Amino acid sequence: MGDQGYDRDKTRKMLAQQGIPLCIPPRHCRKKPVHCNKRLDRKGHKIGNLFSRLKD
Repeated sequence: MGDQGYDRDKTRKMLAQQGIPLCIPPRHCRKKPVHCNKRLDRKGHKIGNLFSRLKD
């Protein structure tokens, strides 16, 4: 899982070659739209919130 900062074709290609499932939401200014699993992205948001609470 990654945030929109990792939305690059090069990064996506490298992760796909390694067999890692992608869950990177596309940037709004992206010229070629890409698919993002919304259900997995929502779960990632919950995980991010959990780590934020642990840091506090």
